[in-house]
Amino acid sequence: MTLRSRSFGDEAAQEAATDLLLRKFAALEDPAATFISGVDSPEAGITAHAFLVAASNAETATRDRAHFLCNGTADHVEIQAALDSLAAKTASGVTGTARGTVVLSEGTFEINGAITIPSGCRLIGQGLGTILYDAGSQNMEIILSDDSEIGWLSFSD
Repeated sequence: MTLRSRSFGDEAAQEAATDLLLRKFAALEDPAATFISGVDSPEAGITAHAFLVAASNAETATRDRAHFLCNGTADHVEIQAALDSLAAKTASGVTGTARGTVVLSEGTFEINGAITIPSGCRLIGQGLGTILYDAGSQNMEIILSDDSEIGWLSFSD
């Protein structure tokens, strides 16, 4: 397993932003909505796009509102698809500073390939409740681009 990481700021501030993001997901009437404004700092003109990726063993309510559903096999494919979709949205001419977050639900994600986090994107989980499991392939790799972030993920092999 290879992990390239860097610190991404105050833990309490990141936790508050994640909590706000998850509450906004829970409040959405349209679970397919992919645009959430004001997650980071609306007063500074920062707008955030976000996608929720649900593990195969996530709670039903979480899976019902997820944008991407994993099936417990090669889940890195769905996670990468969410990150790629997010990168396309953050680069599509949003006014102000565009940032984006892919939120992984609680549960176990089987990873047997590389995940590349595009510039301006972040991948966050639910702390010990989100497990990235190397399915024995020893191929799990998280690659961070410039200005990308990860947080609250547990790793297992």
